[in-house]
Amino acid sequence: MDSTIYDSIILTKTSEKIPVLKNGRTIESRYNPESEAEKTITLNKLCETDKILLILGTGSGILIKEIIKKFPDVTIIAVEYSISDINFLRQIESFSEIYSNKNVIFSDIQSIQENLVKYYNPALYGNLKIIPNTAWIEEVRKQGINIQERIQDAVKIISADYSVQAHFGKIWQKNILLNLKLASDLLNNAEKNSIQNIQNEKKAVIIGAGPSVDSKIEYLKKERNKLILISTDTAFQILTRNGIEPDFAVSLDGQLVSQNHFYNAHSSHTVFLLSLTSQNSAARKIVSSGNKIQFFSTSHPLELFAKNNGYKFPSFYSGSGTVTIAALDFALQAGFKNLQIIGADFSYHNGKAYAKGTYLDSLYSLNSNRIHTSEHQFCSLMFRTELKTADESSLSENKEHQNRNLYPAQKIFTTQVLESYRHSLENYLELQGIQFTKNNFDYELTCLKNNKLELSWNYKADFNKFKDSVCNTLKSSIENKDFHENIFFVLPYIAYLRTKNQKKECNVDFESLIKLAYTNIVGYNI
Repeated sequence: MDSTIYDSIILTKTSEKIPVLKNGRTIESRYNPESEAEKTITLNKLCETDKILLILGTGSGILIKEIIKKFPDVTIIAVEYSISDINFLRQIESFSEIYSNKNVIFSDIQSIQENLVKYYNPALYGNLKIIPNTAWIEEVRKQGINIQERIQDAVKIISADYSVQAHFGKIWQKNILLNLKLASDLLNNAEKNSIQNIQNEKKAVIIGAGPSVDSKIEYLKKERNKLILISTDTAFQILTRNGIEPDFAVSLDGQLVSQNHFYNAHSSHTVFLLSLTSQNSAARKIVSSGNKIQFFSTSHPLELFAKNNGYKFPSFYSGSGTVTIAALDFALQAGFKNLQIIGADFSYHNGKAYAKGTYLDSLYSLNSNRIHTSEHQFCSLMFRTELKTADESSLSENKEHQNRNLYPAQKIFTTQVLESYRHSLENYLELQGIQFTKNNFDYELTCLKNNKLELSWNYKADFNKFKDSVCNTLKSSIENKDFHENIFFVLPYIAYLRTKNQKKECNVDFESLIKLAYTNIVGYNI
C-alpha cells in the first residue's frame, strides 16, 4: 500500500489550511471547515458525558480543535492513514496545535488495534463514541484496508476483558482487602508460614483436574518420594481422597464456591499458594486447619498498589486466568528444570468434565436420583456452552504416543474457552523457551535456562495504613477531580459498578462511581 494518501495543502475561503488527497479531493469543506466542524459536533450529539472519542480521519485537525474547545477534558484517539501522513499534517497550524495536546492520542491504521486496547478502558471512560470522516474512510478502503474490521477486532478484545472485570470486580476487591488483612495478621507467625528448602532437583508435577488424572493416581503413589507435587485447587481433593498429600496447592479462584476445594485441608505438610484475589473464606479455612499459606499477586491493579505500599509478594503469571499456568510459573521461579503437567486436558472425555474426587462429585451425587442422575448433571455442566470435537493433534504430537488401550475410540470434546486456555498455556511455554512433548493429555517439559528467582515473602505492612492510603488517594482524586492518574487500582470495581447501573438503566457519571468505590472501601471495618 502507499505510505501516504495526502498530496498537498490548500487555503479555504476562510483562509484555513486543509490537506488535499492524492485524488484531488479534500475530506473537509473547502469553504468553511470550522462551520462544518460545528455541524459534526451537533450531528454526533457530543456532550459532557462523552469521555473518549475515536476520530477516523483528522485532516487539518480543525474538528478536533473545536471539540477540545467545547469539551477540554475529553480524550481523543485520532487516526490517520500512516505515520507519514501524520508528519505531513504537522505543517498545518491547527493540526500542530492539537498534536501537542496531551489528551489527543495519534495512531496510524497499522497500530489502531494496539492503541485502542492500550488506551480505551471502558471502566474509566464509559462508552466509546466513533466519529468517522466518510471521504477519508472511502479513500482508505481504496487502499484495501477495512478499518471497521480492525476496530471490531479491538473491541472484541476489550469487551472480553471488561466482561470479566464487570463480573468479578466486586469479588476481587473484597478478597484482596480481606486477604491483605489476613496476610498482615500472619506476619506474627511468619516462621510457621515460611517456605524453605524447595527440593527443586526433583521432578515437579503440576496436576490439573481433567478426567485423565484418574489414570495417573497409581503413578503418583508409586513415584511419590521422587516427585514434588504441585496441585491446582480443583485437583486438591482428588489427591487427598486418594491418600496423596501434595507439596503445594495453587488457587486463583475468587468465587465463594472455591472454598469447597479445601474442606479436607486438615493439617498437613501442604503449602497453599493463593492469589490475593482468591476467596478469603477459603484462605481462612486453610489457616484454621493449621496449614501453611502464602499469597501471591497476579495482575490486578490493587495488588500493584499494595506492592507499592509495603506488601512484597511474588508475582506469578496466570495467562488468561489459568491456575495451571500460575502453578507452572511458580515451579519455574522455584528453579525446577524437569517438569510434567498432568490433568490439563482442556477437554471433556469418557462423559466426564473432571476426574473423580472433586467437590462436584460429592455435590452431584448428593443431589442425584433416578431421573436426575449425577451423569445428567455433569452433562449439563459440559453442555453449558457449545461443544466441538477436539483436534487429535492437540492431544499428542505423535499418534504413536496415544495409548489406545487407555483411550479406546473415545469421543473427546472441547469448547472455545477450553481451547483458549490450552493455547494460553502452550504460548506461555514457547515464550519461556521451554521444550515440551505431549503424550495424550500430559506435557513433558524441559527447562534449559535457569529461571530461579528469589521467592521472598518478607514484607512489613500495616493493613490499616494501607487502607488509609487507598482511601486518601480516592478522596484526593474526588476533591481535585483528577480521575486519570492515581485511581487505576479501583477500575475493575468501577467496571462492576458501571454494569450494575446499566442494568438499572441509570447513567452514572465517573465521579459518582469513584465516590461509590470510596464509600465501599471506607465501609470495610476489618
